[in-house]
Amino acid sequence: MKIVNSYVFLLREKSKMTEDKDGNLFLDLSKNVHTLLKKSFDIIEDDVTFDDLESPTPEIEQRFQKMIKGIKTGVFTVRNKCINASYKISNVDTTEYLDIEVEGSNKNSLISLMQKFHNKIVGNKSIFAKDFIVITSYDSISDYYCNKIYSLLSKFERTLRKLLLIVYTSQFKKAYFEETTSEEIKSHAKKIIKNKNDDIRLQNYLYSLDFGMMRNLLFEKRWTSYDEKNLDKYLKKNKDLTTLSDDELRKKINSIRPSSDWEKLFCNKGFDDDFEVMIARIGELRNLVAHNKIFTKEQYFELKELLEGNINVLEQAILLTEEEDFKKLNEEKHEETLERIREIVSKSLTAIADMIKEVTSRITFSDLLSNFNDNIEEGENNE
Repeated sequence: MKIVNSYVFLLREKSKMTEDKDGNLFLDLSKNVHTLLKKSFDIIEDDVTFDDLESPTPEIEQRFQKMIKGIKTGVFTVRNKCINASYKISNVDTTEYLDIEVEGSNKNSLISLMQKFHNKIVGNKSIFAKDFIVITSYDSISDYYCNKIYSLLSKFERTLRKLLLIVYTSQFKKAYFEETTSEEIKSHAKKIIKNKNDDIRLQNYLYSLDFGMMRNLLFEKRWTSYDEKNLDKYLKKNKDLTTLSDDELRKKINSIRPSSDWEKLFCNKGFDDDFEVMIARIGELRNLVAHNKIFTKEQYFELKELLEGNINVLEQAILLTEEEDFKKLNEEKHEETLERIREIVSKSLTAIADMIKEVTSRITFSDLLSNFNDNIEEGENNE
């Protein structure tokens, strides 16, 4: 198994000819990566002597060709003999390029060793920084930790998406895409989905949003068409607002201000008060992983702790939603259905009562008396 780290060294300032007190001119040749590498590490240079050239082997020939091209190679002397570490330096004018390669059977050990090389080259006490601007061009350490955290990051995002889906669809059903989303997010989703079929949009909506968009969906304060419809419904039901108490009016006024879905739907599900801050930090670290940027060991452990803790919170929020919110919504729907039945029955009874009243209002006292006499005569005749 091999892993490689690569670096670019941009020379800060070229060496100039200087003159000593005796008038001798000299050039400082220490401003090169190979010299600094020797000062930082114990290395054995792949050098070629005249004796080597007298009876060259294929290996000597290869080394010689590298020397002609200005490439320097060698090995680091490492106490652990199970690990082989080597380097290659090439240059274009004053810009130099370094590859460090370590080889062994245990990847953890290789990463640990490479981390030591890396710290000496780009760390705070690096002797390279005085003469060079050092850029990491390939970082196998970041690659290792990105791959290591990816499955946990995937679980977090998928669990978050599940929570969003069950909350939005339970509250808004098919309206969760069109009526509860800002125009910006809705427009972004439509561009990604690229299909006008409503079913496909509903199926792919949350999958079309990246992590940053999902954060906006949760925490952006907005006034949606769904809020507008609810307000109209409330005003129709309460046409005379003067009949409402001050407390009822205050609650309603407070509810119609632009607010986030987090405030309306999620903040009561057992989340930490700092969840917005934590999810922002997760987003920052997540982007390093997603875009293959520098991702350190320290950042790996920070993100791991954040993800593990918040995955548990998300899973508890899902259970709470299923056990309490689903029950509450079903009870509200049941009560709404009963209220409709009551209205229908009430209207039916009122209609029947009105009909009876109308019929009875047409019967006069003389009609009743005549009917009474007719009944008496009929009785006498029967006797």
